[in-house]
Amino acid sequence: MCMSLTKTLSAVLLLAFNLSPLHAKDETKTNTKKTTTTPKETTTKPKTTTTKSKTTTTAKKTTTAPKATTSKTKTTTKGITVADPKTAAANKKSAATLSSAQNKSMLSILNKGTTEDLIKIPGLGEKTIALIKKARPYKGVTDLGNVTGIGQKKFSDIVAHFKSKK
Repeated sequence: MCMSLTKTLSAVLLLAFNLSPLHAKDETKTNTKKTTTTPKETTTKPKTTTTKSKTTTTAKKTTTAPKATTSKTKTTTKGITVADPKTAAANKKSAATLSSAQNKSMLSILNKGTTEDLIKIPGLGEKTIALIKKARPYKGVTDLGNVTGIGQKKFSDIVAHFKSKK
């Protein structure tokens, strides 16, 4: 039994020394440039250069970044967005602080107000006013939160403006 064990150990040692290490470096050199920042990859035509008795082929891989998308908003051509539920809830809470008369006044100016009327509202510029006019008619004041460029902060500032009016 001892002889059999010795032979087995000898065979294992011979195998261990004859096998190459698992992490051996590859001795071949490659001239490939890789840029891997995104999953979409395109390969250009390989470039071949020839010098005295040496030919080198280089392939260049380039990647393009995917377009940024946001799942919270969906924009339409009229400059209207569907506000995410968190912003819509905050806008509804802010609008609830308006009295009935203030709510009617704000809705009237949003639906029928001229550029001069809308420019008096703090935080609104010419582009936003144009989008507000494009999105008419409004069923309620909270619909203003769906206009591109009017977020939760700007909406609450507009509500505060109408609350201060008597």
